Amino acid sequence: MRAADDPADLGAATVRLAAIAHATPGDTQVCDETSTPPCAVDLASVLGGLPEAQADYLELRVKLNPTSDGAGGVQVQDWEIGYSCPDAE
Repeated sequence: MRAADDPADLGAATVRLAAIAHATPGDTQVCDETSTPPCAVDLASVLGGLPEAQADYLELRVKLNPTSDGAGGVQVQDWEIGYSCPDAE
């Protein structure tokens, strides 16, 4: 993922790895409200802190790899982003 204040600047923004889903050692292929451990990603940490974490535009890229035999389907069913605005005082 990468972030910028202007969509025209996304192309020059640094791409950062947010997460990799895998089957082992811990299965992170499914991420939902019942996942243990929780698998949410802290974007502020991924984007390197401020000011990138406060940018107006976020680009998310997802690379999907099929199973080694090519029989398994890979899909992204949903994703969401949340934010909080903690008091600065």
